[in-house]
Amino acid sequence: MRNILSSIGLIFQNHRARKALARIHKTSHHDGLGLPFTPDAPSIQSKNAHLVLIYDDMMKDRSEWPAIEHLVQSCVGPGLADLPVKAYIDKETGKVVAFAADDDNIPEWATHKIGSSAPIRGFVIVVNSDNLFELDRVMGNSIYFRRVEAICELWRFRNGPQCIQPAWIYLGIPDRWDVDAGYKWQPLKILNKHFFCERSHYYHSRSSPLVQAA
Repeated sequence: MRNILSSIGLIFQNHRARKALARIHKTSHHDGLGLPFTPDAPSIQSKNAHLVLIYDDMMKDRSEWPAIEHLVQSCVGPGLADLPVKAYIDKETGKVVAFAADDDNIPEWATHKIGSSAPIRGFVIVVNSDNLFELDRVMGNSIYFRRVEAICELWRFRNGPQCIQPAWIYLGIPDRWDVDAGYKWQPLKILNKHFFCERSHYYHSRSSPLVQAA
């Protein structure tokens, strides 16, 4: 009986996921690549809400926040994705992208400019399942970015209690980003210490010297 109920539940989750994706795909395109935005749709639909760490100018109160604000159910606050990445910033536009540090496709010149990988700090939001599908579309999940789950350290207030929660983060797919030359893109600055984090970490600051120099 339990197996039958479990099977029925899985069928229902798949049905809801297909309907949600169908609504999004009616008004979206795959940029000619024919790749799915959300290959893990059934497991996403099985949860009511998801934490997502944003580390670029889509963070709250930044220039691109309006692009995703309507998708946000609530704001958690600052967070640190506890996984090693290497992050870069476009000197002309200020666009930031982080890659998994163990990805073999990261450009070779990066090793000469960044001594080591580091976690990345950003802003954590809460979205429901349907809106996570839409956020995948906005970010180009599986086209330009790959959404992965990471353990995040969260703070609700300055010097306040810390908690640990899994959250989604969008990491760049290296062969979809033209950063090989190292002229337009520069490594994002690593901060040695901050009141939200005692460890060295990446953080995209609006006062980044690389953005000012562009």
